[in-house]
Amino acid sequence: MAVAIIARVLNLVDSLGAFIRGSNALPLCIPELREDIAELQRTLTSIRSAVHGAEEKQAANESAKRWLAQLRASAYDAEDVMEEFNCQLRSTVDAANPPLSAPPVANVAPWVLIALAVGLKGLRERFQEISRVREVVQAGEEGGAKRADTRCWRPTGGLMDGESPVFGRDKDKEEILKQLLLPSTDGESNAAKLSVLPIVGMAGLGKTTLAQLIYNDDQMKHFEVRMWIHVSQDFDVIKLTRAMVECATGEPCLLSELHLLQSELEEKVAGKCFFLVLDDVWDDSGSHWENLRIPLLSAHEESKVLLTTRSHSVAKSMGTMPSYNLEPLKDDDCWSLFCEKAFHGQTQDKCLVKIGKKIVQKCKGLPLTLKVLGLLLRGEEHEDRWSEILQSNMWDLSGCQDSIVPILMLSYLQLPAPIKQCFTYCSIFEKGHQFLRQKTVRMWIAQDFIETDGRRKVEDVGCEYFDVLLSRSFFQHSKEDGYFVMHDLVHDLSVSISEGECFRMDVLPGKECSGMEVDREHNFPRGVRHSSLTFCSTSTAADFRPLFAAKSLRTLFLNYTSGTLVKPLMHHRHANVLNDLFIKLKYLRVLFLDCTFSPSLPDSVGNLKFLRYLGVVSVNLKSFPQSICALENLQTLEWDSVEKIMLPQGTSNLINLRCLDGPYCAAFPEGIGRLTKLQQLPEFHVPNRHGYAGMAELKDLADLQGELKILNLENVTYLEDAMKANLKGKPDLTTLDLRWSKDSGYRNNASAVLQCLQPHTNIQEVRIHEYKHDHLSEWLCHPSYCKLVTIRLQSCMLSALPSFGQLLSLKHLSLEYIGGLEYIGPAFFCGGFPSLKILQLNRIEHLVEWSGAEQGHLPQLNELVVVNCQFLERLPLNNLTALQILWISYCSNLQTLYYESSPPFIGIQQHGSIKHLQIVGCPKLKFLPEYQIPASLRFLEVSRSSLLINWCHRNLGKLLHVQKIRGLDSMEVILNDIFTVEEARNACLNRQRIYMLHLEWEPSLDSTGCTYDEANEVLECLQPSATLNRLAIRGYNGSSFAGWLSSPSFSNLVSIRLESCPECKVLPALGQLQYLMELYLERLHGIKSIGLEFYGNDTTKGFPSLRRLELMSMAGLEVWQGASDGEFPTLRQLIVRDCIKLRGLPCLSPSVQEIKVENCPELILDLSSNLSSLLNLHVSNISVMKELRKLSYLSVLVVEKCMSDTLAELPTLRDLVVSGCNERMLLDSLPGLTALTTLKISCLTNLESLPLHNFRILEELVISECPKLISIECFSTFSYEPYYVDGLLSLSFLKRMTITGCPELYFSASEQLPPTLQSIRISGCRLLRMWYQRYSNRFDNPRKPVMGRGPGAVFVNLVAKPDKKLKEDVAKP
Repeated sequence: MAVAIIARVLNLVDSLGAFIRGSNALPLCIPELREDIAELQRTLTSIRSAVHGAEEKQAANESAKRWLAQLRASAYDAEDVMEEFNCQLRSTVDAANPPLSAPPVANVAPWVLIALAVGLKGLRERFQEISRVREVVQAGEEGGAKRADTRCWRPTGGLMDGESPVFGRDKDKEEILKQLLLPSTDGESNAAKLSVLPIVGMAGLGKTTLAQLIYNDDQMKHFEVRMWIHVSQDFDVIKLTRAMVECATGEPCLLSELHLLQSELEEKVAGKCFFLVLDDVWDDSGSHWENLRIPLLSAHEESKVLLTTRSHSVAKSMGTMPSYNLEPLKDDDCWSLFCEKAFHGQTQDKCLVKIGKKIVQKCKGLPLTLKVLGLLLRGEEHEDRWSEILQSNMWDLSGCQDSIVPILMLSYLQLPAPIKQCFTYCSIFEKGHQFLRQKTVRMWIAQDFIETDGRRKVEDVGCEYFDVLLSRSFFQHSKEDGYFVMHDLVHDLSVSISEGECFRMDVLPGKECSGMEVDREHNFPRGVRHSSLTFCSTSTAADFRPLFAAKSLRTLFLNYTSGTLVKPLMHHRHANVLNDLFIKLKYLRVLFLDCTFSPSLPDSVGNLKFLRYLGVVSVNLKSFPQSICALENLQTLEWDSVEKIMLPQGTSNLINLRCLDGPYCAAFPEGIGRLTKLQQLPEFHVPNRHGYAGMAELKDLADLQGELKILNLENVTYLEDAMKANLKGKPDLTTLDLRWSKDSGYRNNASAVLQCLQPHTNIQEVRIHEYKHDHLSEWLCHPSYCKLVTIRLQSCMLSALPSFGQLLSLKHLSLEYIGGLEYIGPAFFCGGFPSLKILQLNRIEHLVEWSGAEQGHLPQLNELVVVNCQFLERLPLNNLTALQILWISYCSNLQTLYYESSPPFIGIQQHGSIKHLQIVGCPKLKFLPEYQIPASLRFLEVSRSSLLINWCHRNLGKLLHVQKIRGLDSMEVILNDIFTVEEARNACLNRQRIYMLHLEWEPSLDSTGCTYDEANEVLECLQPSATLNRLAIRGYNGSSFAGWLSSPSFSNLVSIRLESCPECKVLPALGQLQYLMELYLERLHGIKSIGLEFYGNDTTKGFPSLRRLELMSMAGLEVWQGASDGEFPTLRQLIVRDCIKLRGLPCLSPSVQEIKVENCPELILDLSSNLSSLLNLHVSNISVMKELRKLSYLSVLVVEKCMSDTLAELPTLRDLVVSGCNERMLLDSLPGLTALTTLKISCLTNLESLPLHNFRILEELVISECPKLISIECFSTFSYEPYYVDGLLSLSFLKRMTITGCPELYFSASEQLPPTLQSIRISGCRLLRMWYQRYSNRFDNPRKPVMGRGPGAVFVNLVAKPDKKLKEDVAKP
């Protein structure tokens, strides 16, 4: 690392010397200045030879380490002196040319050179002192110089695709998977604890790698929610909870309060089965874990947590399952891993193998050590180089925290000098920090770490540096796509090397900041150049005091972390902190602020003349101050804000700007075209008013690379501006995103604008949004675009698609929300799409027809997605033989996937490589019975598609090889007309998790003429799994029911319906089903008797859980034989209807609450048993009902069309309905039924008088169709009445009275209506009507409003029946 700094200083000194030598008319100090420069060059050249040896010794030699630290500090100061001089020259030298490389000039201000002379004199003395003490490392000088000459940087040739193989962990993976997938056997609720399995092992053993293998295993993908969280040493409950919310939702979370985050997480996992990995846990206090797990307790009990840790105490405090202790790799696995990294499939030299095996033995089974050394030696063919690694004293280094660190140091020492400083710079990141490649490279560029010859872009060289570190495992891919991390041990190495140069200072929540002030100031290195400060809401100004003393600081990261966002750095008490820092830290080159909530930055940011990288993360950031326009060295300006950023008018002065990067940006100010070095540009808005940069300013930005997004294209009024943008002249652009506004409407010039924006043929992806014109430009499908791999069209209005099939490299084509497109025909397929892999058709709502691909077209298409194409009827998939993923959803009119003329063998089976089939919401889509499911299919989802669901259930035998089936479980399965044993076996119902099963036959469809025995065998083969919850069988034509119907193994079966099974003579022993709650038997005409076999064996009581039993239309049933006492112990409801031959009921359990017996003319009802719980009895059209006794709780009684003795005294009866019965039964029973609240009487043809004596609490009285009824006699003789009351007034609680079809009924002139009456309806009662019309004025209560106008009124319905006689009655006065 020091070598690179010395090299940079030497280059600056050489340039300065050339500049001084060529200058004329300079001050008298020039001779001395020239002498200082010459001496400095000699000293630095001498020092450089000793640096390599010192770096190798620094881990074991404290003197070497101190010497390197002094050297680096002096070199940094030298850079600062000359950079200062460089900036001062800008006032006298053309700013367009770098001053130190400019032609000699004579008009340099004398004071500038005098200041330079003073600075260089001090530097010369410091470097001379450093040179005098270099003897402490002189022993390594010769060897170090030699290695410096022979060691060169070998490019890695790019990164490997895919994941590297893992050796020796198969057994560990299987054991852990076995434990994680075991169902919970603990009877305790999940509220008591979570299932937590710790993986424990030393550093570098591969705990995280093993956890990743388990996390990505297919067996773990059944968990509804999967979360991966890197914990590390800082167990921040708020941060980790937010990370879990983001993992569960897949979206960023802006919540900051712990209780809100916990509520959000609880909602996301409630009732769901989740799998959580907590990677690299250090905290063993237990209290933090208790707080973190609170929202997880709402999840399903089968949820699992896997954690990795080095500490057994952590495993003990958090784990609920036995810890899995990870052991080092075995010798054979160690050698396999080392060979894969070192030889990488190349021929293995015998001598190298011999040395390599000795190196492997020293690695002691640590995978990380083997990987690092293998990568270090990859491609190294010299035996002495391998021996040098084997004999290195790093193996014997003691005193290190982990034995692997010296091995990592070996790999570090082999890095080229410029890459070393890039690596150590990353020590300012916290452990577990996820970083992006481009952003990290930009920081390296800002620090001048990248060495280039001028022919290549510095960004490209920086990316190569990054790839070297990645290939040698200093960096690793993160779980989050596109991000990278450093292993904790690698991070420890970078911290140890950069000690004194890079320094991180954390003020964690919950710590008392004031008590740390003294230690923090004391420990802050004097010569620190790169620093990161993480602070909290409780931080004080004193926490930032050490930063003010670090005046030579080149990098500053300020990171805010807390559970509350109400007191960030830029508010009240910290309002001046940034302002003061910007004034003091004038040498800053990289400034990253993740701490400000102010809408802007302090103006003092303009003082940072050396600043090259400025990044700001702020929720409220809206603009940058005008002062940033003075930062002429600024190369990168990044921001992350939810607001739209306004750049200042002077942005065009930032002539060295190479990157503008942010999520939202308003229109650019005029002059942006002057930034000719710009390579990255955020979204470019075409303005609709003057004062902002138009498209023509893109003309000179020839270095733009990556993605270019142009918005508001409807504002292009002059095609010349679009043409001047010259996108053809930007060969480094890879993605072009063109957008019109959503409400822009149809634009006549849209096609011409799109034509003018034709990009260079190097373009790789094109996205077009809201384009509204009939046709697209022809360049979009021109074969010259041989690198174009992705096209996305969204929310466009098109009548036709171009011939995209001509694009030779096109791999991904997405068409979403395309209006106006009705037909996709042969023109679209022209060219055949030779490389297309993914085709997505989403919400093409007017699409009617897809012509299909011809043979040879789409040879590589492996994913087809068709969503919400409502009018599409056919989607021919013929010839798509490479298809692996097929997803069709919500195409409600789709009927077939193949040409109608296709033979049956041309079906889904032709797609021999298909793995994933998902069909949702296609109710008309069907498969032919002859279709076969390819053996390659691994995932199948069919839902809301009734025809396909039925096909799947009938042919489940064809799906046995499918690993995961979704949509067929947990739903109602209906199988119709299974007539053959083969069809029944293909259904494989015993292999499905079915909850509701309907087996139905239509006898008219039985063309096979199957016998009873065949029908019996069919039903036997249709046995479902034990998960069955409800069963219905209808139209079964066998002579007996299947034996499985009464199997006690159906412990989940709660409801059975047997209907229209006319040939069955005996009922199955359903009484054996322990949890059966509902049983419906209907139209089983072959059943003549219900015998003891119906109840099951003698060892247990029959139907122990039955609640409801219905017998309906059992035309042949004559005898229902009762069993022993105790049958139906929980029966609540018995319904018997239309059993015309049934003569009696069995003895019933006292638990029965409701009995309904209807249309059983032969039945004699005898309820003499103790039915103490009976509440409701409905009897209709039976032969005889014997006297009711012992019904102490009967509340409702309905008796219709039956002979009956006198009703016994029923003191609890409240509702009585009597219709078509013997009048004497009613008259004899009424004196004992005075507790009635409702009485309904109908069709009593001989009833002449109705005595309602003492029915004081009666609330409703209904009398209908009693043609001989003359009077209603009422009086009250209760002892507590103050006087004798007769007539209707005695019904003192009566609210509703209805009298219909009683023409002879008449009330006396003195009859009074009770004051409680709320409604009265009279119909078909001629005399009663006349009575009411004559005397109704007496019933008007002055306290009540007029009839029908309020709640107290008496409502009267005088609507007569529509017959001639009643019409005449109404007409009479």
